[in-house]
Amino acid sequence: MRIFFVVFVSWVWTSVVSAKTILILVATGELGVAISHLLCEKDYDIVVAVRDKDKADKLIGNLKSRYPNKAISYMHMDYSKPAAIDLSALNGIALDGVVVIPPRPAFSTTVGIPTKEEWDAVFALTYSSPLEVVRRLEPYMNKEGSVVIMSGITSEQYIPTYQNSNVIRLAWTGAIKNLMHQFSQKSIRVNAISPGTILTEFNKSKIQKRAESKGICFEEELKRSISNVPLKQYGQPMDVAKVAYFLLSDLASHVNGVNLPIDGGESLSY
Repeated sequence: MRIFFVVFVSWVWTSVVSAKTILILVATGELGVAISHLLCEKDYDIVVAVRDKDKADKLIGNLKSRYPNKAISYMHMDYSKPAAIDLSALNGIALDGVVVIPPRPAFSTTVGIPTKEEWDAVFALTYSSPLEVVRRLEPYMNKEGSVVIMSGITSEQYIPTYQNSNVIRLAWTGAIKNLMHQFSQKSIRVNAISPGTILTEFNKSKIQKRAESKGICFEEELKRSISNVPLKQYGQPMDVAKVAYFLLSDLASHVNGVNLPIDGGESLSY
């Protein structure tokens, strides 16, 4: 009986001390949703920082119904206005990791180099404001934690019609070098993920539009689109989530300052 009690207490204690909390900024897109579900499945607690409260309510309601024993909380975060950035909701919460999913840069309407006005708008929303949030998070993070930033495949491969993205995604891969030195006193790792084409609803709609313009079916256009991907398929949101989980976990305990493409090898096939 005493042996059982000791084993039981040991199991409870291990469960308590092993619980880790991850902040996801922003989690309501398909990649963020996939990451949120996988982390809850893998016994992480999560804090969801979102600008749109309705989307947050929907996501959190879904997560809590599926993972009733997990600590899942919401923090409003309108980082598009740096003066309004407020991290006070994190008081009392020690973070073991952060996943940053910046908004997708709007496509430039300019042929060639975007105008200063376009740069001012898109750079603030998709780079400098999210970066300011990350900069301020250090006091809330535990030692030996992990920061994962969602960049994009244009950090590796130039795409002529993605003028804004070509620069901003690359800027994030430069930022991780600065951040890993800033966080070095706490041995916090900072890495980036650069997804290629992932079969989200957004990308499915783009493929569908191309198919309709050519008078062919979705499957035929998809087959044509993946011809340059060595794996002959596009990734799914959960493929990105699995890499985020790896970088957040102790499995990547000595991985630091890395930009990891998830594109089936497409960017390396040219």
